[in-house]
Order: sequence, then structure tokens, then C-alpha cells
Amino acid sequence: RFLKNRLAHFLWSLFYLVYRGFMSRFRRPVVIVSVLGRGLVFGLFLGFLFFQIDPQEGARKYSSFFFSMMLFSNTASSTIVPQVMFERHSFYRETLLSVYAPFTYVLHLMITELPFSMIFTIFLLLPSYYIAGLDDEQSPYNFFYCFQIIFVFVYAMSMLAYVTALWSPTIELGNILMATLYSYFVFFNGFLLRKSEIPGYWIWVYYTSPVRLTLNGLISNQVDGLSFACDADSPRIVPIQNPSPPFQVNDYCFQSSGEQFLRAFDIPQESWWKWVNLWILIGYC
Repeated sequence: RFLKNRLAHFLWSLFYLVYRGFMSRFRRPVVIVSVLGRGLVFGLFLGFLFFQIDPQEGARKYSSFFFSMMLFSNTASSTIVPQVMFERHSFYRETLLSVYAPFTYVLHLMITELPFSMIFTIFLLLPSYYIAGLDDEQSPYNFFYCFQIIFVFVYAMSMLAYVTALWSPTIELGNILMATLYSYFVFFNGFLLRKSEIPGYWIWVYYTSPVRLTLNGLISNQVDGLSFACDADSPRIVPIQNPSPPFQVNDYCFQSSGEQFLRAFDIPQESWWKWVNLWILIGYC
């Protein structure tokens, strides 16, 4: 009977918090519209910035597209720190009165954030993905994976913002900590600095970066199995030993396939690794 009463209290308090959490957000529609509007604006901006990428132009544009998307994805969590600070007094008062347990409060945050992270991902990914021309013959499968991993990444960054806010005494410190953590994750994701170029005492950031996991999964999903034709800027001029005409040179395309690009950036070429990255990201949540 004691356990039954405890379970009933837990379920009631969870339902109460989830209901209040949704109502609190709906009472501030400006915040919801600003976050979702940013997703749509950034999605359109990315789509037209990388308008109709030619699959033969190489993996560089694909990786730049997804790297830019990683930068914009974090904006979904920009309003979380002020929101938690706004509710902090109620949290202290109600937990002291045993209205609910701290675990129940954290669980309600995870539940209420799910639909907003999903809608933000749809607004960001749908226009950018199709305007950029990534919908090739494999697009139903590629798009489904892109949606999954970007949604999990957006949700994981929101959870990180909640953790940062709960442990920070002020809004200013919470925003600074969140910005600092995300900057480290972006800088050591293997794109700006390759794995071999990162100093040994910073390599732990590379392995723990959720940005690296997401970017590796997205790039591997998009370029695996593709062949590229070098454009005018891509070939390297290679001199020929003892040419018949003097000063003869040949153009050498140093990245003619997706596998070569993945190898150059230390991204595993096996297709199952992208699913490993996704499950590790889910563990972050």
C-alpha cells in the first residue's frame, strides 16, 4: 500500500508538472515563435546558401552544409537558461513542501522539451535539406537518418542547457558556461582541427564532443558510396618525371570518393558507425 501511494503521488506530481510546463510555455508565445522562427529562418538561409549542391562537386560542400547546421542547431536552447531561472523560486518552495521530488522535476523538463526540439528540427531541416538538393535517389533513408540524429543532437543540447542552468546561480553565469562548453565542442569536433592535429591534452574533448558525433554521422550518411569529379579549384598539379614534352604536368584529384574524404578527416568508413554515433548521442540525453 505504501508503494502504491508513492507511485500514485509520483504520477500525479509528474502529470501536474508536465501540464504546468506546457501551459507556462503557451502563456509566452513570443518565446515559442522566436525559437521556431529561428529554425525556419536558419533553414531557409542554409538552403539558399548551399542552393542545389551538385553531387559531383565533392564532399567539401556537404561537410560545410552540415557544419553550418550544427552551429544553428544550438539556438534552440538559447531560452532555456532564463526559463529555468524564472521557475527556480517555485522549484525550491515546492520541493521543500514535498509537493514533488527533484527527480520528478527533472523528468518533466525532459518530457516537455521533446515536442519543441522535434518541431525545431523539422523547421530547420526540411527547407534546408530539400532546397540544398540533398534529396537524391537515396534521400528517404538519408533524410530519415539526418532527422533522427539532428533531433537527438538538438534535444541533447537542450538537456545540457538545463543541467547548466540548474547548477548556475545566475542567468549570466549559466549563459557563459553554456556558450563555453558549446565552443569547446565545436572547436574540437575534428572539422576545424583534424584528430591528428589536436594536442594530446585536448584529445578528450574530441572524443566527448557531441558535435563530432553528429557531424561524423551526417557526413558519413551523405557521402558514403559517392564518387566526385574535381572542379577547377580542387585538382592538385603533379609534375611528371621525364615528360616527353617539356614541363608536362597532370591534374590529380586527391578526393575522388566519399571514402577518401572520410579517411582524410578520421571518420570511420564502415556504415554501421553512424548508428553507433546516434546511440552514443542518445546516451548523452
